[in-house]
Formats: sequence, C-alpha cells, structure tokens
Amino acid sequence: MNCDPADAFDGAYFDSGAVRQSRSLTRSICEREVLSWLKRKVPQALDGAGREALEIGCGYGYASELIAEHGYRVLGTDISTHAIARARQAVTRPDVEFAVWDAGADAITGQFDLIMALQVIEHLPDPEDALRKWSGLLRPQGILVCTTPNRYGPLSRYRRDPTHINVRSQRAWRQTIAGVADWKQLSIGAVQWLPWTWRIDGVMRTAPLPTLGADLRIMAIR
Repeated sequence: MNCDPADAFDGAYFDSGAVRQSRSLTRSICEREVLSWLKRKVPQALDGAGREALEIGCGYGYASELIAEHGYRVLGTDISTHAIARARQAVTRPDVEFAVWDAGADAITGQFDLIMALQVIEHLPDPEDALRKWSGLLRPQGILVCTTPNRYGPLSRYRRDPTHINVRSQRAWRQTIAGVADWKQLSIGAVQWLPWTWRIDGVMRTAPLPTLGADLRIMAIR
C-alpha cells in the first residue's frame, strides 16, 4: 500500500524540531544563513517592492513573513496541511498567502522573482524534476535559493531524519542544478550553524565553512 508523502509531515514532525516550531529561530537562521548571504551575492535581491516571491516548504510561515518584510508579495506553500493551517494562524500580513502544495508535483500557476526552498530538496524523491519545474516559475533574472544538508558536513551523521532521502554533496548538487536549466549564475557554498548558541539570546548563528559546513546554500539566477 502506498502512503501519502504528506503523512510524514504532521504536527509531531514539526513540533519535534526546535527551529521548525520557533518563529525567532526560523527568522534568525533565514536572515543569517540565507538572506545576508544573498544580499552579498546580489545586493538588489532583497529589494522586493512590486515583486513576487514563492517559498516552497514554508512550514509555519515564519520565513515567508520575513521575506515579505523586504517588500515582496509572498506565496508560502507546504505539503503539510498541518503546517499551512498553523501558518495561516501565525502570519496574517495581507502580502502573504499560504497554500497546500506538493513541491514535487506539477508546477503551480504564477511567475516569481524569488523562489526560496529552505531544507526541502533533500525530502524529494525526484529533485531533478522538481527543480526543473521550479526554474520554469522564475521570471527572467529571477533567483532560486535553496539550502540542504551537506552530505560531507561534520554533523551530517548525527542528523537522523528518515524523511531526508536525497542528501548529496556540494559537487553532486552543482551537477544536478546546472543540468535542469540554463542559469546565468550558479553559486553553491557550505555554511555551519553553531549548535546551542541560540540559547543565549534566541538567535541562531552561523559561520561559512567552504567545504565542511553542515548545510549547503545554493543560489541560481535565470
């Protein structure tokens, strides 16, 4: 009997992760690990006035909220009906909407200037197909940003998440993403989050480690 992939992402899944259930931790790791890096790479990327963003795998919507604060109109999507219900309760900005959507299914309607998928591609049975579909949702000069566990990161062996079915190396993801679309720019690097530092003031800190970071961060421009 085939199981619905969404069944794995219920309330127990989300509430078992300190970052997933915390607005402050989600926002701080998104800001420090992703948005500050993106701004260094493409300074105009966070000028979202009059532009549209899609967050894939939005969870409780806290990163979607943060993206909207940079001026974007945001559609946050997740395969989990539980997560989307919580997101709609937690984030009530008029410039953020939420929808249930399986990121590996047929592409949704719309065109976006920014697509963000944080800790998503490792969950997908066919990330190549999904990434190809996502690239088709980008406007010219649109930016795709992903993070994903680094197969060769020093902490990867301790991250025992059974939903992580496609954990790859930096080299493997570069080959995958380069092969799904004709990108004008592709950048992949590793970053290490610093365990337990959030206990000091509720802020998740990170440090770049070009090869051995626990997470990979990926930016591709159409």
